[in-house]
Amino acid sequence: MRPRKEKLALLVFLAAEHFHGASRSEDFGPHVDELAELSNPAWLTYVPTISRPWEEATWQRDTGRVEDIVRKHADRLAFDSTNTVAYVCGHPQMVTNVKSILGRARFPERQIRQEQYFALRPDHVDQRRSSEHMIEQKAHV
Repeated sequence: MRPRKEKLALLVFLAAEHFHGASRSEDFGPHVDELAELSNPAWLTYVPTISRPWEEATWQRDTGRVEDIVRKHADRLAFDSTNTVAYVCGHPQMVTNVKSILGRARFPERQIRQEQYFALRPDHVDQRRSSEHMIEQKAHV
């Protein structure tokens, strides 16, 4: 059983690139070490990332939200809709953000697979929109 906060974005192309995000490393559960051991640049690259690195000074891997890590590695990995199928699963907003990134990279919908990990409560969606609007207003001041 996966921890509730686990987020996953998996992009598969000729070989596989697995972006795995969580707030803290403990949220990965037992999978992080197993996937790191299986990682082999010839067929699987595992990229775990935490979004709260200030809470873990000893973390030596990528930091940031999954969508930021996808952006960071996309050019290096030559993601292309002719050789890549994307699988995105996790927080609904992360799924939307990654799908937008892939859409701007001209990925057709048929090349993007997704799984609904959970649904946001309507009041959570409204709070998030309100927070995003406040942040946007501050940016323009």
